[in-house]
Amino acid sequence: MENWSCSKTFLTNLTLGVVDRLAQIDGVQDVSMMEFPPCDQLNITAWEQRYSVNLPQDMKDFYLSTDGFRLTWNYSQTGHVLPVGIMNINRIADLRRVAGLRYNFDSDLPNLLDIEFQQRNDQPQFGVRWKIFEVDACDGIGKVCLVYPPRSDGSQVDDISEFQIDYSPPDPKIWLIDRAFEWHFLAENFQAYFRMMLVHLGLPQWQLRFSGLGPAPWAAGLQTLLAPHLSHAHTSRKEYPTVDLDLGIFKFRSRNRKSTDKMKTDENLPK
Repeated sequence: MENWSCSKTFLTNLTLGVVDRLAQIDGVQDVSMMEFPPCDQLNITAWEQRYSVNLPQDMKDFYLSTDGFRLTWNYSQTGHVLPVGIMNINRIADLRRVAGLRYNFDSDLPNLLDIEFQQRNDQPQFGVRWKIFEVDACDGIGKVCLVYPPRSDGSQVDDISEFQIDYSPPDPKIWLIDRAFEWHFLAENFQAYFRMMLVHLGLPQWQLRFSGLGPAPWAAGLQTLLAPHLSHAHTSRKEYPTVDLDLGIFKFRSRNRKSTDKMKTDENLPK
C-alpha cells in the first residue's frame, strides 16, 4: 500500500489535477490512467545512439519517471457511453522515426520520401537531414512529432555583421502533421506540449485547433460542451488554473524508486 500511495501522488502531480477536473464535469465517467514503470537510463542512451540525437532534458526526466503516459475517459449522454478523451505519450520504444532513412527495425513505418509537394522553408522537411519521431498517433487524425532540424554548419553572422561559429545542436520542437501531410507547429518543447494536452483534456482533435482548418464540427461541439475554458470568451483562470509542470516531481519518483530497490535488497541479504 505504501508503494501505491507514492505512485498515486506522483501521477496526481504529473497530471496537475486533471483527473479531479474531469470528475467535476457532468457525464464524464470511466476515467482510467495507465501506470508505466520508469525507463532505465540504459534504454534512453541506446535510443540516442540508435538515432544519433540527444533526447531533450525534459523528455529524459519524463521517461526516467514513467515510460509513457495514457489517460482515457468516456462521456455518457442519453444512456449512451462514448469513448471521448485520450491523452497519450508513446513509450520510448515506440518513439520511432517517421521519415528519412528506412531502417530494418522500422520497416513497419510508412516511407514518406516519395511524396513530392511544395513545402515552406520554415516547416519540417521529409528527408535525411531532418529527424522526425512520433510522439502520439492522435487517433488517426495525424501524428504529433518531435522534430529535430538539420544541424547547422556552424557559420553565422550576427546583427553587427561579425562572423561567429556555433556548433550547438538545434533544439527539437513539437509539430503536428495531418493526413494531408501539412505541418502545424504546436509547442517549443515537450513540457509545453504535455501541459497543452492536459489543458485540452485529451478531447478529440484538440491538436487541430492550432491548424488552419480546425477540428471537425462534432469535435468542436464537444470542446464547447465539455471544456468551456478553451473558448476565447472564457477568461476566468480561477476555474481552471494552468500552472507549469514542475520537473521536480520526476526527481521525487526517481528517489522513491531507488529507496524501494534498496529496501528490497536489504530484505534479500542473509541475516
